[in-house]
Amino acid sequence: MANAKILQQRVGFGRRSAAALIDAAATGIFSLLVGVLLSGMFGMGVGWPPEQADGQRNGIGVSVIVGALGGVLIWSYVWAVFGLCEVFASASPGKMLLGLTIGQEDGTRASVSARMRRWAVKYSWSSLGFLAVLPGLEVLESLPRIVLFVIFIGCFLVLGDKRQALHDLAAKTAVFNKADLV
Repeated sequence: MANAKILQQRVGFGRRSAAALIDAAATGIFSLLVGVLLSGMFGMGVGWPPEQADGQRNGIGVSVIVGALGGVLIWSYVWAVFGLCEVFASASPGKMLLGLTIGQEDGTRASVSARMRRWAVKYSWSSLGFLAVLPGLEVLESLPRIVLFVIFIGCFLVLGDKRQALHDLAAKTAVFNKADLV
């Protein structure tokens, strides 16, 4: 069990939420811009629907679909990269901006394997989502949402005395100010 000083050094809900909002805003804005770009580049030139009676083409529907799909794919990729930053750099870009880092429960630097365990639990819903789209695994369709809900609720454990989310408890990690790590 961590001593009282270590528990006080752990970052609470507010700053962790702010870091998550920064990450979400950055990935959302980037993905929106890429989606709009893809919409303009590819959507209008695909020639669907076919020419109307007056020779005009109306590709706006397809451009919206192409842009939306591109934006979602880019968002997924960027979100995964942000998540992997926590594994390899001990902090997502939002955490980096706020001077936060992931450490062991005892206030020492977390190993890559501990950060990987934390990441695997935190993003397990996403992996299950990819499995659910495979043929024959449709039975898993609602499982990612259930796991995401559990992970989401587990984030509120940060409000407790230990200041650890469910994924931190599973990996024996915690979030600290970068300067506080030993």
